Amino acid sequence: MIHKAKIIVLETPEQAEIRLPIASLGDRILALFLDLLLLFFLSFIIVFSFSILRIAFIPLAYLLMAVMVLLLFLLWNFYFIYYETKRGATWGKLRSGLKVISIDGGFLPASSLFTRNLMRIVEVWMPLFLLLNLNASIQVGFFSSQLFIGLWLLAVNMYPLFDKYNRRLGDLFSGTIVVHLEKKGLESDLALIIKEKEKAKRKYFETPQVSSDLQEEEKKEEFTFTYEMLDFYGKEELETLEYILRKLPNYSRKEKKKLVVSLAEKIAEKIGYSSPIPKGKEEEFLRIFYQEQRRFLEEKLIRGKSLERKEKKNQ
Repeated sequence: MIHKAKIIVLETPEQAEIRLPIASLGDRILALFLDLLLLFFLSFIIVFSFSILRIAFIPLAYLLMAVMVLLLFLLWNFYFIYYETKRGATWGKLRSGLKVISIDGGFLPASSLFTRNLMRIVEVWMPLFLLLNLNASIQVGFFSSQLFIGLWLLAVNMYPLFDKYNRRLGDLFSGTIVVHLEKKGLESDLALIIKEKEKAKRKYFETPQVSSDLQEEEKKEEFTFTYEMLDFYGKEELETLEYILRKLPNYSRKEKKKLVVSLAEKIAEKIGYSSPIPKGKEEEFLRIFYQEQRRFLEEKLIRGKSLERKEKKNQ
């Protein structure tokens, strides 16, 4: 639950502003705790399994030990990188409703996530390992190495307390920020709402009382999108549009009208939708476009095509 959360205002590729609650330090610690629980559990499974194998295959004991160490290394070093690159969030972050995004609101490249998580080695794992190494004996001035490393660990992990976006050093160097998002993804209730409206509309037109003139008027106001229009958008843009539509009730009437009109115009211009959007129908245009775009991307996914955001061409 978010209480008096800090807000960051981002500008989407369509130049529409959206407000996102910044993840609190407590939520981030909880997410990390859940991730560590999962990592320790998986590590236990690996160690236990290889211990059994070493007993069963004594001649291969050293080889099995090497494989076990390699698996543990990959698990602890690439767990965060893999899941944040894949979904923008680890299991712990998903459970806590958090997601890693680019601080400028743009596309988040894998290199940024890679940098972000490599910094965790410098921030946590390396000093923690050295701190627990009882054989460390290097003297730094009047301080023992353990004390120096302890201060290092404390200093770098206190940085989020002084950053207005609650970022750690990994976020600072990679240009990322952790925010609160709805836990539901593309399978949101938006599509269900639109589907129910369409169902009700079809049922309405099936009644004999509806005049042919009214049916013709509805057809004129219907929004249709070509393959080329839908092919211009990708997964990143669709998720942004979904978030904006979900948050519309939080805006005042004036802000909502300004946002949907601006966003509808930007999207229409971007995809080459030349037909005029009737006044007052901008939100309907956005919702229908969202539904059609989502269906289009799901079909592409079935065909094995990438849903990643397309790069601009001929610039």
